[in-house]
This record gives sequence, C-alpha cells and structure tokens, in this order.
Amino acid sequence: MKSGHQSGQNSSLVNNRWKLTKKLGFGSFGDIYHALDEQTGKYLAAKVEVADSKYPQLHLEFKVYRQMAKYNGFPRVYWQGEHYLQTNKQRIRSNVMLMDILGDSLEKLYQDWRRKTDKTFDIKTVCMIGIQIVNRIQSLHKEGFLHRDIKPDNFLIGCGSKEEKDGSVIHMIDMGLAKLYRDSEGNHIPYRDGKRLTGTPRYASINTHNGVEQSRRDDVESLCYLLIYFLKGRLPWQGLKGLTKVEKYEHIRRKKISTTPKELCEGLPEEFCNFLVYVRKIEFQGEPDYKFLKKLLQLCCQRISTKIDWRFAWQSPHTSASGKSKVTEDSKPVYVIKNLKKKIHPVAKKSNPRKKPINQIQKTYKTHD
Repeated sequence: MKSGHQSGQNSSLVNNRWKLTKKLGFGSFGDIYHALDEQTGKYLAAKVEVADSKYPQLHLEFKVYRQMAKYNGFPRVYWQGEHYLQTNKQRIRSNVMLMDILGDSLEKLYQDWRRKTDKTFDIKTVCMIGIQIVNRIQSLHKEGFLHRDIKPDNFLIGCGSKEEKDGSVIHMIDMGLAKLYRDSEGNHIPYRDGKRLTGTPRYASINTHNGVEQSRRDDVESLCYLLIYFLKGRLPWQGLKGLTKVEKYEHIRRKKISTTPKELCEGLPEEFCNFLVYVRKIEFQGEPDYKFLKKLLQLCCQRISTKIDWRFAWQSPHTSASGKSKVTEDSKPVYVIKNLKKKIHPVAKKSNPRKKPINQIQKTYKTHD
C-alpha cells in the first residue's frame, strides 16, 4: 500500500499500472471507476476527486483505511496519489485512491427488497445488520477515529455472490468525514459547541444538530436511526421542507427533538427503544458499551424465537445438514442483561454548564437528506 505522486507526462495509466475503465458511480466527493491492474489482470475500484477541490478527502481516507486494514469489514487500499485524468479533451489534475471493489450498499439492497416484496427488512436482518455495524464502529473507535456519517449508503456487502459469504459481510466505507477524537497522548478532544453540522441530517444525532462537537456517542445514535429506518421504512423527519437548507435542517432538528424514543419506536421490539434511550444518555467523552448494544439486538432475536445465522433478507435461507439454522459465536443466547435499568435510566448527573442549547442550526458543507 503506497501513496505517491505521478507526473502527467504521456501516461494513461494511474501510477503506470491501473487503467481506468467504466464509471461505477459518483457523488459530492467525485467519481468511482473500475480500474484494471495491468500487472495482475484483476479489477479494483478507483476513487477520484479533483485535486484542487474545496474539501479534499482522499488523503485522509487513505490514512484511515490503511490503519483499519487489520480489522474485518473494511476495504483494503493499494495506492493514493495524483493523476492527470483525460476527459473531453481536457487533462484534469486529480487525486486517485485504489481500493477493493465492493458490492451493493445497504440502501440499494433495501430499496431493491422493498420494490420486490413491498415490505421493510425483517427484525432478524436488521438486528444482524446492527451487530455487524456496532463491530465496525467499535473497531474504528478503537483506532481513535469517528466516522461522522453513519448511513445506509456507507455500508456495502462484498462484491461476490450475495448467496455466499461475500453477501453476509458488511463493510464500512467513506471515511472522508472521519476525525480523530483523541490526540497523540490519548487525551479526548475538548467539548465545543457552535459547530457546523457534518454528516447526513436524516441520521445525525441531536447533539450534532445542536452544534456540539461530535464524539463516539454520535456514531451509535446515528446507527439507531439507521436501524429504525430499515424496520419502519421512514423516519418522522423525512420529507420536511424549508425555503433554505438551513431552515430545512432546523425543521429536522426540532422534529427529532420533539419525537420521544417511545413514539419513534412505536410498534417495534422494546430493545430498539432501549437502544436509543441508552445512546442518547452517553456523556460527551463516554465510551459506548458496544457489548451491551450487541446484546440488546441478540436478545431481540431471541425473544421472537429467531436465531442469528447471518443469512440476510437479500439471501436465500440457509440450513445445516441437520436442518437447523446455523448459529455463530455472535448469536449465543442472551437470557438476561444485567443492570438493564441502570443502563437505560442512569443516576442523574449535574449538567455541564458549558452545554448551552443552540437555537440556530449552522451551515453545512457535506450533507444529504
């Protein structure tokens, strides 16, 4: 895995090795292409952004991916540097990152499933998605990073057959908004307010809407909204309008604050309400209890007599030779969660005088409803 600079002189290959072929996708960050490795004949994905973009991301993304390579559920990266991209008789100086090709995003899988069945994801599928994403978030936090844009589009399955293992492993992507939450000495970043909303308003935490510096708690709160979205098909603040983006995001903020966990999780297993109540009570510097969150989701499956077998809604059911669903280490029975009430309803602490409510939402530079 290397990072470097490539001269623009007479080279149609990225780093004299990878040939960009068809475009796979695009977004506010730039474009993604198929990239043929001329040395091995294998295909990778090439993420491309204009070198003089206002908010370049690939250098940071490459650093984060490289650090996460030792964990399951993160794509590998192979090279990052400059390349002159030839388009419409123009040569554009670009930043390029070569990485593993992955499969469909959870958002695409969800929309395909809804068109096919006119149903939302089942509880087992959502719980298994949640367990895997908690693992990804925990790994990222362990390395000192926050993701800050947890949403269905940023989690992809493998590129192989959906029926095989590749279809059962969820990968975390898009580290362009990732940020270190601790310094080189291990000290947590200080509490600040008046911050701009970074991420996606639909899934952003209430504290993020209020302009508070993000920390580990915000990633897991966003995850909770993602899971509820998959179960209900819509969040109460979707579709809200405003004359400006600032006004629209303020409407989302107010609706999110006014909707209680009980109201948001109406009709869902109680574990999802407990999940949301718990993550909203985490202190700014607090570490989420990842094990507790996974146990809630395991308990939810147990209560509806469903075993976790890592076969998702987009896959066909799978049984072992004995005819029983396969159960993995992550799906061991969870009969009781000790001190559940204390987790959900902790003893009240004195409020931080610095935590003042923010009445006006701040401008954003990378948001998608």
